[in-house]
Amino acid sequence: MCGLYETARELIAAECELGHDAWAVDPVDNSKFGALDRGVQLRSSAAGADVVIDHSGITTEIRAVGAPVIHMRHGRPRSTYLLDATDTIKGVYSHIRRVGQSEGYAEIVTFWPQHVSHWELLCGRKVHCIPAPVDLKAWTPDGPTGYRFGGHRGACNVIIADAWRTDIDPFEAICEIAEIPNVTLHLYALPTNAATDTLVEALRARGVLGEAKPRVQGLANVYRAADAAIVPHNIDTRSVREAMACGCPVVRYPGRGWALESRIADCKRRRLELKQRMREEAEARFNPRSSAQALLEIIQRCEVTA
Repeated sequence: MCGLYETARELIAAECELGHDAWAVDPVDNSKFGALDRGVQLRSSAAGADVVIDHSGITTEIRAVGAPVIHMRHGRPRSTYLLDATDTIKGVYSHIRRVGQSEGYAEIVTFWPQHVSHWELLCGRKVHCIPAPVDLKAWTPDGPTGYRFGGHRGACNVIIADAWRTDIDPFEAICEIAEIPNVTLHLYALPTNAATDTLVEALRARGVLGEAKPRVQGLANVYRAADAAIVPHNIDTRSVREAMACGCPVVRYPGRGWALESRIADCKRRRLELKQRMREEAEARFNPRSSAQALLEIIQRCEVTA
């Protein structure tokens, strides 16, 4: 259920498809490793690696392998800063600064072109960017499209499935959708707290709320059945990539004044046309093989200079 893990797994699987020997190591708990996860080997050790890709931190044992290390920046700069500034994850922002200053990291890579300049400022060196992947075989328009949203299917079904983060959340989008007639809003990845419970209660009383769930697995049927997915991000988060791969129209919501009602109505009216367009865009922009190939070019430069 961790987006970072899914992205790492997609890259590993694609690297293997391209003929390379790649596997996953959990730096915190490898007690369940030693099996396969959808074709990806889960090992307890990085021994034998020519290059280590650091997605979520590495241990002394992994570093002792002696291979060049590439650091992957999954998060958003402002989110990372705020996690540190609010002591939610103390020291994480300064840790990225140390990564950038350390000769122990051969390269730094992000998935988001919007973030390159921020990370280069913090790290004081060049930061590469590769396309963000999504499993195009798992997330596809081919499948059930009649999901009933827990018995709350409406005439126009809009979903929000992004996680609520320190730096950005869908709160404003939810409040604006509540004002739009004949739209049923379905919420996933809802945080668990009293304030969110109160918001859900108000939406239900207004008659706009459909399904309301915390983090769940297997949203493909939800995406296929939805008329639109609303996201507060300007980057292609996992919910963007997964929704588009399933043919679900994605509407970005930077804030009030973006004609949300008319954009949702347009998605509803052009649903079949947009279904094909979204899938084609996902195939062109989020193909894991393209992402893996871009990363492999960086990896090969590390091997040459190591």
